[in-house]
Formats: sequence, C-alpha cells, structure tokens
Amino acid sequence: MDLQTYISSGILESYVLGLTSPEENQEIEALADEHEIIRQEIASIRGALEVYASQFTQTPPHSLKDKVMNRLDALEAEEDDSKASLASPFLSIEKTEKEDKEAFISEDVIAYAENIQKQNRYSYWTAAASILLGFSILGNIYLFSQWKQTETQLAQVTTERTELAQHNQELEQKMKPAMMTASVVSNPDYKVVNLQTTDPKMNAEVILYWHPEKGNLYIAANKLPPLPKGKKYQLWAIVGDKKLDAGMFAPTQEKGLFTMKSIPLQAQAFAITLEDEQGSPEPTTTPYVVGKV
Repeated sequence: MDLQTYISSGILESYVLGLTSPEENQEIEALADEHEIIRQEIASIRGALEVYASQFTQTPPHSLKDKVMNRLDALEAEEDDSKASLASPFLSIEKTEKEDKEAFISEDVIAYAENIQKQNRYSYWTAAASILLGFSILGNIYLFSQWKQTETQLAQVTTERTELAQHNQELEQKMKPAMMTASVVSNPDYKVVNLQTTDPKMNAEVILYWHPEKGNLYIAANKLPPLPKGKKYQLWAIVGDKKLDAGMFAPTQEKGLFTMKSIPLQAQAFAITLEDEQGSPEPTTTPYVVGKV
C-alpha cells in the first residue's frame, strides 16, 4: 500500500473527527499499529484540531454570576419573611421554596452548560473543517505553483532547443560549401587544371577540379571580369575536335566551388567563354581562359 497516497486521501482526518465507519476504524488502527508514519499523522491532526478548538473555549459571562447571586439573595429574603410569619407546621412550604430555588438555579446552570456544549461542539467542527479546508487550499496553491514553474521551465527548454537547432542548421549551411571544397581539394583522385587567360591584359584566375573516373567537375573562379547584363560564363570540355557543354556559372563575391556538369569522357582541355545567360550549344566567343589536362 502506498502510505503517502493513503494519508493524502483525507481518511485520517475523517477518522479523527469520528466520521469513519467501524470497518474503516479497524483498518486505520491496524495500520497505525504497524506504521509509525500513520501514528504520527493521526497525532498531528489531533494536535492541530485541539489547538484550534482551544481558541474557542468560552467562560461563563460575569452577568450570569450576578444574576444567580441576586436571585439567591431574593430567595433568602423571601425565606426569612416566610419564617417570621409562618409557624413550624408550614415547614413543607419552606421545603418547596428551597426546591424551587434549587430548580431555578439548576435550570439556568444546565441551560448555560448545554449552550456552552453546543457552542464548543460547533466550534470543534468548525475548526476541523477550517483546518481541512486550509490544508486543501495550501496543497492546491503549492501544486499550482509547481505546475506553473514546470510549465515555464519546459517552455524555456523547448525554446532553447529550437534556437539551438536553428543555429546548428544555419551553421551547417554556411559550412557546407567550405566542407565540400576541402573534400574535393584534399582528394588525390581529382585532377587539378589551371586555366590560363588568352589575353595578357585580362586578370583572370580559374582552377578546375575533375574526377576522370566519376566525371565529377568543380570550378573555382577566383578572378574573372565582371559579367555584363544578360551574360554568364560557360565552361567547355574539349574532347578531340568537339567542345562539350560543361555548364554555366556566375561568379559571386563569396569564394567557393561551382558544381558543373559531369564529364566522364577523356577530355584533353577545358575552356571558358562569355555567352548569353540561357547558354549556347557551341561557343560563340573567344575563350577567356583555357587549360590543358
């Protein structure tokens, strides 16, 4: 049995207040004999109820004492008058008056005692209900605060994880070109072809990386003249007397490799020309740069 769940069910409070059935009383008392935590909880509940109930203890009002004493004095005065005017044959009357006096006093005292008993009983149950209600409210407040704190922490962790994932994704995208460049440049299976300018006045620097077996082709256009509007550079693979289209590219300020078309054939050289941006099936201008494999 889960003792904490059993304690939190409220059955021990009902037991202390006398609201449980005989079967439940027997079960609780058996558990109390077996488990120290049950005995401590019962003692704690009783102590709390007794402390609270003691705050409602009432003493007889001073006015009642005065009322009783005044009534006694009046009865004694009446008794003295009766003794002066009546002879001994009327002792029965004196006895009756004494009984009336005692009956009157008893009625007042009994009525007051019953009233105090009712008030104490009401105060006891009120105190018990107030304590139970207080425990319930405090427990609910604590659970609510814990839930809100956990909810806030969970939202914060979720936000941090989302931001971290976005940051990693952005970093991966930024690093992807550099990683590809490093992979290609460091691979000995790639042939490196330096393309030289055909015009000494032109400042151009282009390096080509070609995998003859797989046909993979990359180009690093480090230096090329700016492109006129509507134009792009086109790469050509020279195989015998044929010039095969190897793709188009437009250099940007960011340095990196351009992925070109696959050239699995045995090319003897590569060249770059300036063409319309939609491309051309054959070169239409003089090559800017040329490089032999």
